[in-house]
Amino acid sequence: MIDSHQHFWQIARPDCEWPTPELGKIYRDYLPNDLKPWLENSGVEASVLVQSQPCESDTVFLLALADESPQVKAVVGWVELQATDIDERLDRLAVSRKFRGVRPMLQAIEQSDWVLRPELAKGLQALCDRGLTFDALIQPRHLPAIAELANRYPSLKIVIDHGAKPRIDLGETAFWQSEISTFVDKPNVYCKLSGLVTEALPEQVQRPAVFSPYVCQLLAVFGIERLMWGSDWPVVELVSDYSTWLSLAKKILREQVAQLYPNEKPAAAEQAVFSSNARRFYSIV
Repeated sequence: MIDSHQHFWQIARPDCEWPTPELGKIYRDYLPNDLKPWLENSGVEASVLVQSQPCESDTVFLLALADESPQVKAVVGWVELQATDIDERLDRLAVSRKFRGVRPMLQAIEQSDWVLRPELAKGLQALCDRGLTFDALIQPRHLPAIAELANRYPSLKIVIDHGAKPRIDLGETAFWQSEISTFVDKPNVYCKLSGLVTEALPEQVQRPAVFSPYVCQLLAVFGIERLMWGSDWPVVELVSDYSTWLSLAKKILREQVAQLYPNEKPAAAEQAVFSSNARRFYSIV
């Protein structure tokens, strides 16, 4: 199995802006030795390390950690996509054999269609030219812009993180469901089955029925071939833990696949969502 979405951070680093002390449960260092027991106990063999700080120095730090961590097979970093020297910046990061793509933190940007600004065109094309991936950290309001991004750059490999963070806590589904459905015919866009538990109320976290409609919609849109599981560790520890979310995701996926794709072998579907899709998207050998 491959975990397509996990983080490391070190609180004392000057470039570590998040988490803040208010997030007491996860306000501490999380490094490779903290993740290793969870991977071993869960049967997960490899992971994709994703940035959590909006700076290139953090990306360099993550790449150094990945070089010393056999379980980390790919790194998604941060780069200033509007930089005039974007080609040089990407090439410097690509010296690391595990650098696979970037993630601008779109959820923190007030302008929902910021990613479509002309100033980013050079950077986005540079990603396409190098076969690098684009993780979209977004909320439902960004979905129209990401759909347009996929249309403009059909060779750009895009993955929507955390199912675009539907408001599970409020039960607001109409807009999210309508906009996420537009990706059914965009083969360059994948989606991560991750981060859903942190969008729910505490009393909802242990109830599979709460998450089933969202997983059903993601499966209907992205199919078995473009959906990949991620732990979102250690953020998941705000409400749950690594193994609990993995077990919950497996249970819900098994049930929804049986309903939507009755002719699909359960083992094949699980292999795709929990391993091969992430391996293909991030070019993990």
